[in-house]
Amino acid sequence: MGENGIAGRLGRGGAACGTARRLWKMILTAALLLGAFAAFAPPKAGACSCALPPPLAEDAASKTAVFSGTVLEIVEPDRGGVWSGADPVYVRFDVDTVWKGVDESQAIVTTRASSDSCGYDRFELGRAYVVFAHGSPDGLETGLCTRTAPLEEAGDTVTGLGPGAKPTKPVDLTIRAPASSLPEEPPGAPEAPEAFGGRHYALAAALLVFALVWAGVRGKKR
Repeated sequence: MGENGIAGRLGRGGAACGTARRLWKMILTAALLLGAFAAFAPPKAGACSCALPPPLAEDAASKTAVFSGTVLEIVEPDRGGVWSGADPVYVRFDVDTVWKGVDESQAIVTTRASSDSCGYDRFELGRAYVVFAHGSPDGLETGLCTRTAPLEEAGDTVTGLGPGAKPTKPVDLTIRAPASSLPEEPPGAPEAPEAFGGRHYALAAALLVFALVWAGVRGKKR
């Protein structure tokens, strides 16, 4: 075999090694960049993070209504198969004890459907609760980041609130309107931001791989 043949084979072998090295560099770079995406991506928008509540007296003073009562009705709007954790849920209570803000025998409180969206999703028909509600008197709202809790778990709260009063105005607030006609969001509820999730990572990965392959092809042509 002549020197030219040997040199040609060595050259092709060197080029192949160089291509393999470039490929591994691209793969390593892609892995590092995807790791950086995962490390510095904002937290999932649906996750709810609650601060520590203020002292009980201060907390009650800041709320529109504080009462205990039994759940009579839970109504979720009809979304036609499309569901979101931020959807409003309407809960009707038979009011038993009032510490603030309610004088009727029943009250309707709005919350979000999922605790991921800071909604209180532990309401059950026939169960009694202590409710801490904000909002307007005609648009009471509660959520995960309040002292709202099942009555049997709220002994310290009830003791701290002291003796309450009984509601003075008998009413029937049955939610007779079709669920689909109820407001889509609680009054003043902020729009839930879209989470930075799987499809964003997939798009970033696809663009990154395309850019690296294009750069590799361009480098090879040179």
